[in-house]
Amino acid sequence: MSRNSLISLSAFFLLSLAAAWNGRRMRETMQQLDMQVALANQQRLEMGKLNAGFVSLEGRPRLEDSVVALGEKVAPWMAPPTPGLAGAAIGQTALRRAIWRPAGGSAEQGLEVFENAQTMASGSFDLALMLVFVLPLVLLFAPGPGMLLLGLGPLVSLIGIPLAGAPLTSADSWLRIAVWVLLSGLYGRFWLLVRQRVSAYWVSAAVYVSLVLLVPAMVTAIAGLVVPPPSRVKLAQQTQEALRPVMEKTSRELAPFYESHPEYVEAGHTVAQYDQIRLRAEAEWRAAVAPLKQEAEDRAVFHRRVLDMLAKLSPASTLYLALLETAGSGVSRQEEFEASAKAFGQKWAAGLQARMPQGHGLRPAELDQLPRFSYQEQSTVSWLTPAGIGLVVLGLWGIAVGFAKRSV
Repeated sequence: MSRNSLISLSAFFLLSLAAAWNGRRMRETMQQLDMQVALANQQRLEMGKLNAGFVSLEGRPRLEDSVVALGEKVAPWMAPPTPGLAGAAIGQTALRRAIWRPAGGSAEQGLEVFENAQTMASGSFDLALMLVFVLPLVLLFAPGPGMLLLGLGPLVSLIGIPLAGAPLTSADSWLRIAVWVLLSGLYGRFWLLVRQRVSAYWVSAAVYVSLVLLVPAMVTAIAGLVVPPPSRVKLAQQTQEALRPVMEKTSRELAPFYESHPEYVEAGHTVAQYDQIRLRAEAEWRAAVAPLKQEAEDRAVFHRRVLDMLAKLSPASTLYLALLETAGSGVSRQEEFEASAKAFGQKWAAGLQARMPQGHGLRPAELDQLPRFSYQEQSTVSWLTPAGIGLVVLGLWGIAVGFAKRSV
């Protein structure tokens, strides 16, 4: 092997190791956020127990310790733990992990202390990006025998994934690593076939720029124009208009509680009445907003599916999306988590509403009886299906190039 070949391979290995180490740092940051979520949940529960049973100076339940108010104080944050191979493929936008909490009769996305930190945890320099962008350059332009470079992608993957902090203690992790190695091998095979079929360097450069840079950018632009994702600004405006009559009605019903303070009158049921009004208002809010949210979610799903389909026009974007799913930092894992979070939110709300007729705040023993959220890791089928599609598409790309005639 020539000196230039050694220099090229050494540079690629060093960049790959640096990317894997950077992914490890990002993964450790995300694990710290996981610990913050768990600590916040414990603090909410302890504060709820501390405040439970407090009464006013007159010996009557305080309004702020009502069932609904106390339930909101102790409602747990729900977040999926850091994926096993996340350090190898952090994902620039797919891993903006939403944290959810119970609210009313379902669950809503958390918009408080953790959102910005989660967004900042998205990486921009990881092993997946090295394989997508830099591996083709080495395979196309590195001097020396091309076939000796066939195992470069799998070799870098086998070294970089453990360096990125991936746990190697479960069968799921080993299966994900095996699929990752197959994906990188097929991707490298495609570019080696391009090298064999193209004799001029400028043609190789044109193929690289087209398939790795131009086609993915054009796919994103076309999908955004033809089937644009829902606008958050427009959704916020529509939500405000839909909620205005409900909010006006709720304001009229709750006005006596803030004007004359009937909770201090010898009645005994005013706290429960306040809670009933609040719960009824929340149900009306959800009914008014549900169609708008559902329409926005449907449009977002359709937009993503169109992008996934058009992404197959480029082996680079095909590999990247498949690597995200394989690493657990893709969309499928988040979708499964959101479904379980919404189901738990309904269970949590049902537990609170069952105590409404009692007309008092939750006591410590009752807090312990509320359901606890337990994350279930995504099923193998949910991530293996998109990764398998990526394997098939990359194989077809290789077959197509294999049948192409050698250019002069």
